[in-house]
Amino acid sequence: MKKLLVIATALLISISSFAQNYDKAIGLRIGSGVGITYKQFLNPGQAIEANLGLNELFSNDNLNLVVGANYQFHFDVNVPGLTLYAGPGASLGLFLGEHNDFLLSIDGIGGIEYKFNNVPIALSLDWKPQLQLISDVHFRATNFGLGVKYTF
Repeated sequence: MKKLLVIATALLISISSFAQNYDKAIGLRIGSGVGITYKQFLNPGQAIEANLGLNELFSNDNLNLVVGANYQFHFDVNVPGLTLYAGPGASLGLFLGEHNDFLLSIDGIGGIEYKFNNVPIALSLDWKPQLQLISDVHFRATNFGLGVKYTF
């Protein structure tokens, strides 16, 4: 039992204690919509990423202007520059178009990010499912995106 506890503790320490390659980043996320993102690390394993974007670009009904943020937990995968991340978030926005309305959603995020060595660029691929609470209650599972960020 003691060996299992020691191994589990060592694994948790190795997963959560690594140095990310940057403190801040600004960039673009393209998926079912397009938006500007800003990411700020709070410590080596946790960050907040805020975004401003236009969603549902390819929908015939409405365009969504959305502001959101996610709290991200980053996990080292023992490949230099590569991390996995996941966490909760929320979004506020407006439907613009045929029916103007307000939206509020609880979000999640899960993804993978690669920070190039000696180049201030990070690429990410993520999934941001959303549970929209106001005005049209529904679950939106198809929000995948590719991100390109300038790191500093």
